[in-house]
Amino acid sequence: MALAGLASLMPSVIAGLAWIEARLLPWVSVPDDVRPGYRAAKALKNALPLPDDLRRRLTRLARRILVDPARREALRRAHYAAWIERYDTPSDADRAAIAVAVQALPASPLISVVMPVLNPPPVVLERAIAAVRAQLYPHWELCIVADGGAADPRVRAVLEAASAADRRVRVAFDGAGGEIGAMSKAALGLARGEHVALLGHEDQLAGHALFCIAREIARHPEAQLIYCDEDRLDGEGRRFDPFFKPDFSLDLMLARAYLGRFTVFARAAVAASGGLREGFGSAAVYDLALRVIGPLDQGQIRHIPHILVHRRDPAPAPETDDAERRAVADFLARTRPGARVETALGLAGCRRIVHPLPETPPLASLLIPTRDGGRTLARCIDSIAARTETVPYEIVILDNGSVQPRTLRMLAEWEQSGRARVLRLPGPFNFSALNNEGVRSARGEIVVLLNDDTEVITPGWLRELVSHTLRPEVGAVGARLLYPNRDLQHVGVVLGLGAPNFIAGHAFVGEPRDEPGTAGQARLARDVSAVTAACLAMRKAVYLEVGGLDAQALPVDFNDIDLCLRLRQAGKSVIYTPYAELYHHESRTRGRPTTPEKLARLEREALVMRARWGALLRADPFYNPNLTLALADAGLAWPPRLQPPWRG
Repeated sequence: MALAGLASLMPSVIAGLAWIEARLLPWVSVPDDVRPGYRAAKALKNALPLPDDLRRRLTRLARRILVDPARREALRRAHYAAWIERYDTPSDADRAAIAVAVQALPASPLISVVMPVLNPPPVVLERAIAAVRAQLYPHWELCIVADGGAADPRVRAVLEAASAADRRVRVAFDGAGGEIGAMSKAALGLARGEHVALLGHEDQLAGHALFCIAREIARHPEAQLIYCDEDRLDGEGRRFDPFFKPDFSLDLMLARAYLGRFTVFARAAVAASGGLREGFGSAAVYDLALRVIGPLDQGQIRHIPHILVHRRDPAPAPETDDAERRAVADFLARTRPGARVETALGLAGCRRIVHPLPETPPLASLLIPTRDGGRTLARCIDSIAARTETVPYEIVILDNGSVQPRTLRMLAEWEQSGRARVLRLPGPFNFSALNNEGVRSARGEIVVLLNDDTEVITPGWLRELVSHTLRPEVGAVGARLLYPNRDLQHVGVVLGLGAPNFIAGHAFVGEPRDEPGTAGQARLARDVSAVTAACLAMRKAVYLEVGGLDAQALPVDFNDIDLCLRLRQAGKSVIYTPYAELYHHESRTRGRPTTPEKLARLEREALVMRARWGALLRADPFYNPNLTLALADAGLAWPPRLQPPWRG
């Protein structure tokens, strides 16, 4: 009877949630991609000051009750289709505005679109060519090479008709034997433009694609490589599965070929790199990009955060993974002697780069602030001892006024046994000051800021952190952190993410451990804007050079974000690696800011961050402006944080 009564209430509950979504939370009102009320319930759950464990339990319960797994993919596609209609479909007026903008460009560079053709379905090839011919930017040529000895007569007919219909379509039939790299090289040989755009024979350009490329060249004449966002086409020609990419990250590029098949190069840069190489098959463009970027500055690599190409994905050639791996190994041999490439387990077509350590690895100082950590601190220390190998280390405990007998007894025992050094730093809690003092006293070349509520999982964790930290271009390295229930807690920080302060937040927080993230980014090493100081490794010299954590203005919160941003401002990169994995019993020793005093301090520190970093907090270069900052799931932004390309 009770269950029947509860069931009878469910329609009212769902209707009530739908009313909340429509009336009280219009900022999360988007086209339905789940049953009514789910997004409202999720927003309310994220806004309430709930314990982390309860928050995660409610998330799972809401998914079970309000989300229909059988419909999820279809509804996700419908959600994206509605987003396309609202934000990515130019009107006639928009197209007219582009035509005017084309005339206003300070220069009209010829863009050579290079397309090797290896017997795709004729109708698909016709659409790919038609999309190039429909470009709103008129100064292009389409350079096509097909295998003359094996070309399907229907494909040959399509190519000959296209060439006859438009003099900008240039076709050659080559005896390349069907090797896609050789055909690409032959097609590149036809190009006369100052910039060349490599395009797959089954892919379609958006009508404004080459206009966006030309405009980017006009705005950034130093650009040597340009890439863009992309999505996919299904068998009916419908768009789905958008990939909104980060700005350039070399570590991510080595881990996967994320620049995509539509990549634009300055022809001079292609020539300087030695051009396309045979023997790499469909990985030839990836190999070329790795050779082109070698001598480039970051500013010469441009990302256009708009979807300019729609991919059709045939089954990848069996040799593609091997060819990409060879291209990466060749890059490492030229630029990072001693580094090796391995397969990223569980992620098809992805890689892990293992960086070398010197013959005598440097000492790493593990700095652990605590106040009466007790059992929590002991678990952290024990896990370090049990799962640390290869790298010599010292443990420096930064004791912020412990008084409990158990903790004092442990500290004394560890000091006497030589297991740890203890710096006694009493006074009000100031995370920045504690760590700054710890770094000054550290004996190691490497310092690792480590919370006392962490617990090491992977035996190679310290080797992984130190090997990245020793790279001269790297400023800081952060680890992959899990909640005790194995949900994700940290896989990199996104600027501007999350209520209530929108300073910064953790991407994919609360998702299951095996969640790959967008294009596998939660499980691949990559550049990020910031990482959490719950586990953060740096060279001591770099820490001191940039002034360490800000103990005056940011004693408790956001100090790690500020440090990472200052590192990037100084030209150093910040790296997230998933191969150093720890549990993080988040805020167990300090607690969340819930008292009026703590909340006031949090807002003061947020004001410091806004004044210091301003617009950057809404423009994380490694988080696409088409993705939401309201939630941590990298969903679509309604609206995006940039103008459509025909208005920008």
